Amino acid sequence: MNTLILDNGLLHLELLPELAGGIARLDWVAGGKAIPVLRPRSSSADPQEPNTLACYAMVPWSNRIGHGRFDFGGTTHTLPPTRSDEAYPIHGHGAFSAWETLASDASSAELYLQYSGTPFTFEAWQRYQLSGNRLAVTVSVRNLGQRLPFGLGLHPFFPRDDATRLTAPARSLWQAGSDNLPTQLSTPEGEWDFNLQQALPASTMINHGYAGWSGRAEVLNRDVHTQITADAGHYVLYTPPGQDFFCFEPADHSINAHNYAGNPAESGLTILETGQTLSRRFQFTVHPSDEAAA
Repeated sequence: MNTLILDNGLLHLELLPELAGGIARLDWVAGGKAIPVLRPRSSSADPQEPNTLACYAMVPWSNRIGHGRFDFGGTTHTLPPTRSDEAYPIHGHGAFSAWETLASDASSAELYLQYSGTPFTFEAWQRYQLSGNRLAVTVSVRNLGQRLPFGLGLHPFFPRDDATRLTAPARSLWQAGSDNLPTQLSTPEGEWDFNLQQALPASTMINHGYAGWSGRAEVLNRDVHTQITADAGHYVLYTPPGQDFFCFEPADHSINAHNYAGNPAESGLTILETGQTLSRRFQFTVHPSDEAAA
């Protein structure tokens, strides 16, 4: 599998265009030592499994679309499954497609995907740019088919250690039911509240969607601190107990937004006419911890 390597002396980025156009690893480089900013992909991992990546884009929607269908414009649209082990279509077609490399150099790369399906037909771009201690990822989609609601997100996997702390201010959260679809809107409280810096729960799992996000978050680990910014107002937090990673997934819409009771735009989706484009920008600014910098 072809690997694109970007390196500016502070950040080292490896991309796999053929696997979701995703990130295989992102490291902070200090004193000849590579410190993972995102959970690195194993070289022996399944070459067709996007969840082995350090990060991938979710296009033209993020997370799940309940029951594999949604109503829009007077029509019920049915989607094919994206994974055999999931009851509902999840994470968009881009995560399960090979992308084409349009351009790359030592500090930037542009990847491209054209997808034709039911009901979504689109073209998409991922643009990666290293600048000092910052990685910027811009994800864009252009609707090539009928008028439909679109959404974008990013799915990073962060290392988790005993020093891990998260700050991610949000006004509300959707609690997930047994099928991982949102069931109840509530205010973040206790171990689910990351309006102020807090450790992830040690023995329970969070798998909820947060709304009213400020677009800013910070992940603190033992060796590096990562500030996240995005022009998006939602995120999904996934914290499997006993694992050495967790997922903080910024997105511009809520889980199952296509089946929101009101206008889909009210849950963060963007309705695109044929030929219209939607873009979102995600940034990771990395700082070594005091201990790692010493």
